[in-house]
Amino acid sequence: MPQDDLTLFCMIFAEKAANKIAYALGYCSVTLILVMLVSFYPSFSIQTFYVPPLDGKFMMNQTTLLTSDADSLIFFNLELQNTMWYKGVLYGPVNLTFSYAAANASAVPIATYRVTGFYQGKGKTARRRDVAVATGAVGWQEATMSALSSGSTADFRVDLDTKVKFKNYLWYTRKHRIVSHGIVKVGDSGRKVGEKPVKLTNSALSSTTLMGNIFGIGSLVLLWLYAIGEKCRECYRRYN
Repeated sequence: MPQDDLTLFCMIFAEKAANKIAYALGYCSVTLILVMLVSFYPSFSIQTFYVPPLDGKFMMNQTTLLTSDADSLIFFNLELQNTMWYKGVLYGPVNLTFSYAAANASAVPIATYRVTGFYQGKGKTARRRDVAVATGAVGWQEATMSALSSGSTADFRVDLDTKVKFKNYLWYTRKHRIVSHGIVKVGDSGRKVGEKPVKLTNSALSSTTLMGNIFGIGSLVLLWLYAIGEKCRECYRRYN
């Protein structure tokens, strides 16, 4: 091949390669920007739940240090999962409220607990295993024991209230409040019924977050439909 032809071939090849690379980088950049507009709340669930006073086999030595509080302890294991692989989550204090949810009656708060705020990386899962001490409410133990003795379960409501910020690589979004709740059914062993975790139902996304999700996802779909359409037209022109 003559030198001039080889040079021309290399120039044409380099130009086409540069165009394709620029095209791909452009689509990737726009895709990344649109993905940053999409946010989803973390997922919360109660993995384990144990109320010693409701355990039929529970016996506490009166000489132990836990004597005064043993009949009012609630052991729990809370899982916090960031379902987004592209964003971190910065939690403010996570406030938990444990209530006895009597049948056909409003829930009676019996204990509170606060998880210190923390940062959670992309796609990470955190667990907080601890003990809450029931205070203030009167008669909840008798009510739960009565429910268990009748062959039913004792229902406890867990409420979660926190504020989070989403981290988009170099910056944080504004605060978003999350309110979640779930019902934990406890049997006569004092433990949560069943092995499946109890998922806490999140409040609805804020209007701004919801609109951002709609715009981001809609734009992504249109962008890639356009890219596929352009590729199909290019192939059609090439072979026809």
